[in-house]
Amino acid sequence: MRSRDGGLRLGEMERDAIIAHAMAKFLHEKMMYNSDAYSTYVCDICGLFAQRAIRKINKAWPTATDVYFCSYCKNYNKISKVMIPYAFKLLLQELMAMCIAPRIRVKKDIYSQH
Repeated sequence: MRSRDGGLRLGEMERDAIIAHAMAKFLHEKMMYNSDAYSTYVCDICGLFAQRAIRKINKAWPTATDVYFCSYCKNYNKISKVMIPYAFKLLLQELMAMCIAPRIRVKKDIYSQH
């Protein structure tokens, strides 16, 4: 559980029951916000993680005024902030370490927080 600095454990039968009852929003909430949500920036063109642009005065932590860019396609304009589970981010980074480039397709306002 979360008290032991881990994610939420859910068996296959429980997951299937939640999906069968059309509780996608509940499943999204339990697997993301009650577990290990992580915000990152993704390039809309190629789907890879974006990097924070280096400025003259660069803070060690991200701020709201930071500029992000894609180092693969040199894109500064079409960058989206996405929320993903931290375990998924680790999986993507492990795949990248094995020279497999998984892409994230970004659709606008699927789970808007408004």
